[in-house]
Amino acid sequence: MDIPFLIYNGEVVSRNHPIPMESLLNRGLYYGDGFFDTQFLEDGLSIRNWEFHKNRLIHSFEQLGLKAIEALLDPAKYQKMIAELAQKNEFHFSKTSSILRIQCWRLGGRGYMSRSSEVAYLIECFEAPISKKDVKVSTYTLANSLRAGIPSTLKSSSAYTYVRIANETEGETVVLVDSQKNALEGLNTSLFWIRGNTLFAPKQTDHLLMGVSRMFLTQLCEDHGYLFEEKSLSLNEIAQQDVVFLSNAIYPFCVITKWDQLKLPVHAAFLDEIKDAYSKTTKKYSLDIY
Repeated sequence: MDIPFLIYNGEVVSRNHPIPMESLLNRGLYYGDGFFDTQFLEDGLSIRNWEFHKNRLIHSFEQLGLKAIEALLDPAKYQKMIAELAQKNEFHFSKTSSILRIQCWRLGGRGYMSRSSEVAYLIECFEAPISKKDVKVSTYTLANSLRAGIPSTLKSSSAYTYVRIANETEGETVVLVDSQKNALEGLNTSLFWIRGNTLFAPKQTDHLLMGVSRMFLTQLCEDHGYLFEEKSLSLNEIAQQDVVFLSNAIYPFCVITKWDQLKLPVHAAFLDEIKDAYSKTTKKYSLDIY
């Protein structure tokens, strides 16, 4: 469900607010020359793991050669802006969780080459879906690299391949697999698995998005002294793992119960330990709005 108020260039406005034509005719619209970030506003009170979102926004501005928007990076300014948005949408009264989607785009005209570093941005709100605890997935084998030429920390507005796969699979939950049959990630989730007392994730390259969940769980392991290892996961090794799960800003632990026709374990003692540590550690990196 769409939520009545959003933020346009730092101002809380109604969805009916007119947007100037010079902002509509921009390189984000023409060429996908921009980026986005998805954050979780928990109970209308706190943005989960905001420090990691901030760091990725910084990288995104740098990678595209854009002027950084201070209001998105300064905790006091961002806190004030989102608090106003939450108040207008009455999130803090109802303790409603929602999704914040930040979209930034380069201003400027047509033509592939542009030296402009000016930016406009929009922050939309969406009602958060019911939390998922488990999921069934299907394999989607990639013929070519999904993100060739795109830095691992950049959530580019140019997301044609993701859109194509989502339409081809009719919204199924899929795990993307490379031509060597190694699992990579979901369409909007990072992939993890546990064996013994070690948390694993696929080897990080520029062909694999460095999601906020990946950043946070890596830091969590460092903070708590847990073993974390980057490793390939081939399809024929899936059944040998204690548990396999997907994670993103909205669903931090979405356990895979069935992968194609293969039923997988749903419980692991080390996963319970990580979940407990997550609930305690996430407060350290979140941004309280109220």
